[in-house]
This record gives sequence, C-alpha cells and structure tokens, in this order.
Amino acid sequence: MPNSKQPEALEQSGLQSPHSLEENLQRQLHADPRLQFSSLVIHRIPDGICLEGFLETSDECPDICQLVRSITGIEQVLNHLVVRQPDSTPPKG
Repeated sequence: MPNSKQPEALEQSGLQSPHSLEENLQRQLHADPRLQFSSLVIHRIPDGICLEGFLETSDECPDICQLVRSITGIEQVLNHLVVRQPDSTPPKG
C-alpha cells in the first residue's frame, strides 16, 4: 500500500495537480484485484474527493472510502458508487 503521507504532502505543496491526483487514484483503484468498475468517475471537490460510477463485486466490498483515504491522504470522500453483483447469467444466443 502506498505511503498515505506522500500524496497529501505533494498536494499540500502544490506539486500534484487535481487532475493528476484523480488520474493516480483512478489507476490505483482499477489495479486493485478486489474491485471491478464498469464505470468510475473521480472529481475533486472542496476539501475532498467524489467517486461516481458502478462497482461490481461478488465478494464482500472493501471500504472504498478508507481505501481512497489511504491512497490519497484526503479525509473527505464522497462515495456515490453503486455497488452491484456481476451479471452471472450467460449471454442469450
């Protein structure tokens, strides 16, 4: 797991732009094998991060807010993700 202090320090010092923070977070969330997003949009909000989209998981879902906090060092996480079971029915045809 990345050092949570480093991104926060980078952001506070102005070395990491909001866009690069969003891209880095999106890359790390997509790399997590427990998470399967069919859609993920990340926005900076005043004093935090907002997540929107669809998370598909058949396992117990990890605490996304805590995961984002550990990656970014940002405390305020607004979670607007819809969690759903993956479609297990075979395609028609």
